[in-house]
Amino acid sequence: MGAATTNDLMDAERRALLDFKAAVTADPWGVQASWTPMRDPCNFFGVTCDAGAVTWLRINGTGLAGTLTPSLGRFPALESVLLFGNALTSGVPSSFRALAPMLHKLNLSWNTLDGEILPFLGAFPWLRLLDLSYIRFAGGIPAALFDTSLRLRYVLLAHNNLTDPVLPSITNCSRLVGFNFSYNHLSREFSDQVCTPPKMNYISVRSNALSVDIVGKLTSCGSIDLLDVGSNKFSGAAPFALLGSVNITYFNVSSNAFNGEIPSIATCGTKISYLDASDNRLTRPMPECMVNCRGLRVLDLGVNALAGAILGHCGRSTFSGSWAILAFLV
Repeated sequence: MGAATTNDLMDAERRALLDFKAAVTADPWGVQASWTPMRDPCNFFGVTCDAGAVTWLRINGTGLAGTLTPSLGRFPALESVLLFGNALTSGVPSSFRALAPMLHKLNLSWNTLDGEILPFLGAFPWLRLLDLSYIRFAGGIPAALFDTSLRLRYVLLAHNNLTDPVLPSITNCSRLVGFNFSYNHLSREFSDQVCTPPKMNYISVRSNALSVDIVGKLTSCGSIDLLDVGSNKFSGAAPFALLGSVNITYFNVSSNAFNGEIPSIATCGTKISYLDASDNRLTRPMPECMVNCRGLRVLDLGVNALAGAILGHCGRSTFSGSWAILAFLV
């Protein structure tokens, strides 16, 4: 890249950044004080460059208020946009579509954006992290969000006002590791192919209105680390078989309508530390012993219809360390 071309790019990107600054209505920490017309934009606070081109924009947790301006789509080498934890309003500009060639991370969480999730975000070939949680997006989760995202690893859409079910198209993301769709208004059935991505290890759909039997839909989740399906409308048998997974650490199926017995946990994963199956319709008998759950710190089976001795003959010495919670309320 010649000197003239580099200078032209620098001037264009400086103007784009200053347009964003002009749309800022509050900067309580003064983080944009260094953003001046005569300064090299690569020396602006929160801006990182490579070979004279802006590659990172990171201003998070500073209380910055204002809007996301269309000018933020004018960075051909931009790899990461991290603007979480501010007070930015309005929606995501359609100009962000131009960031597709290089964008790896987009984190706009903990702002006061609104509108709908734009489908073109699923057409970013290099995108690995999409975090749009704790915003105010409404409407559905567009199927196109997962159509071509072959490198997408984490999708975080928690604490919005989304209404569609967990889509089968999520299985198109063959490298997906985890998703968090908790605290929305998702309904209908859980996708029966949710664990098709072979490295899926993080699933949270807490506090929605998802329903019907899920136990057969999670049998292929062999790599699961965290499962949180609490506070939904699931029924039938709970997926206790996942407690034997080698990686699982957190298992929450509380506040549903799961029924039947809790099976004896003969092959409990050695890493499990949190197990909450409270507030369901689980019945007698209590499991004989959870002797293999040696890392367990939190166990809550309260608000069920359980009866019998607590863990049979298993004493506290069976477990390493003290428990944070032990609830067996009938």
